[in-house]
Amino acid sequence: MARNSWEDLFGVASDVTNISTAANTAFGIPLLNHPSFEPGTQTINQRKAVGTSYRRSGACLEYIQGASIPTTSFEFDVSPVNIGYFLWSLFQTGSFQGAGTVYPKYFVPYENATTEMWLTLVRKLAADGTAASHRIVGAIVKSITLSAEEGQPLKATVEFQGYSFESNRDTTDDTFTFGTASCYLWQNAVVTLDGTTVNIPGFNLTITNNALTKFYDNSTAVRHDVGEFTATGSFRMPYSQATEGANQQVDDFIAGSASRLVIYWGNGEIADADTELSIIAHIYRTGVTMSGDDEIVSEVSFECASEDYSSAVTTATASSIAVSTTAVTGTNTVFSNFSAGDLLYPIGLAAAGDNTVRVITAIGSNTAATVFPAFSGSDSGKLYKVISTPLTITLGDSQSFTGM
Repeated sequence: MARNSWEDLFGVASDVTNISTAANTAFGIPLLNHPSFEPGTQTINQRKAVGTSYRRSGACLEYIQGASIPTTSFEFDVSPVNIGYFLWSLFQTGSFQGAGTVYPKYFVPYENATTEMWLTLVRKLAADGTAASHRIVGAIVKSITLSAEEGQPLKATVEFQGYSFESNRDTTDDTFTFGTASCYLWQNAVVTLDGTTVNIPGFNLTITNNALTKFYDNSTAVRHDVGEFTATGSFRMPYSQATEGANQQVDDFIAGSASRLVIYWGNGEIADADTELSIIAHIYRTGVTMSGDDEIVSEVSFECASEDYSSAVTTATASSIAVSTTAVTGTNTVFSNFSAGDLLYPIGLAAAGDNTVRVITAIGSNTAATVFPAFSGSDSGKLYKVISTPLTITLGDSQSFTGM
């Protein structure tokens, strides 16, 4: 019996046990593409002296089946309920979740190569009860590209690599129910560049963790490690745009000036209500071209990079912090040089779990800031560093992610 691509259903599940643990899919996602699940089996293909002009297969001859890294790619319109798990898989230990009914989620560059969650992906190719659907277990997101243009929803392209591939999945226990949240429309976004609200026709941002799959002397993967964190993108600035238009982008590129780019859907730069989404990036321009058909625009390419840094010493005066829950109080600090979304790294706190990165959610003054996650204890007179974030993404999502 023929099967058409429009019959495809795709499901997703998460797990925090280990790379080899499969989970029944928990939700479906309506994709723009119809991706194949590639088994990724590596064939060791070497010509050998076998006495013939043609190739020969057989035990230890010219074709040997090696290890497998299954892969696939999802393309979809972004909504509050379908992007969170993929961001967690990309950012791994740089992901945090708040409590309450909103369950705000924060995603920042990770500090180590450890992976803490894995995805199960299913492509439904047969009716329930028939073991013929495809499944990738132990998948990790390797890259996400977010993009938008006039009159369109925010779109995502997500690249995966996995632990194992199956072609005999019975989907009886899988769920393919779609979320009911509306997509993020570009027309509802707010964009600021260095604090100035601007109108731009679109953007794209590719975030990559350069994940590597480790096998050692095993036939199956032992683990995924996340590698160097990179984020690159582009936007087009109309020549007519006040403040940031005309030659401003060219001048900033020539001067090597970094900028703070914020794109958000909601009421502010930090997503703290259901369905809100925010992208905060410090960008370094890598190229500017002025061109256009219907209007002149500056086509700006950039990389995300930290710009400002404040350590445990402010000029020649000793500087320190005191912490309690989400409050940070400074002595001889200059918090006002930073902004929401920037990162605080406390040093030497009593509770080991408190010595990890915190996202600054608000700056009150040079000596007062609010952060997330909250500290488990109270400390004072401690060292610290603050950096401008290369990239912080926050999401207001009424779902609670187990294990985040």
